[in-house]
Amino acid sequence: MSWFKTKKQKEEELQAELNDLIIKYAEEINSYCKIYSYIFILKGFSIANNKICVEYIDKDTVEGCVNYIDLWWFEGKWGSIDFKKARFEFMRFKQDLKKIGLKLEKI
Repeated sequence: MSWFKTKKQKEEELQAELNDLIIKYAEEINSYCKIYSYIFILKGFSIANNKICVEYIDKDTVEGCVNYIDLWWFEGKWGSIDFKKARFEFMRFKQDLKKIGLKLEKI
């Protein structure tokens, strides 16, 4: 076992990690998610600057664009991330609004 990895090995590992995330969260990609009070659309994952990034759209995103942030920073801001749970939390939030007679609309 080598303690040092070549650039190609590091790229392959990063790509494998990206592929795992895409498979794990396939149902959540292009879905609304809610973490605490933060609501966003998970657009997917990518590699930028040799790091895994979360691609998303929120209320501050310029129309026609997608924001991205390093997964490590995203986890640092919101804690341990489970996009399956975040999607469920949004759906539950939407149902709770409906129960009290409110409607969620995108403006």
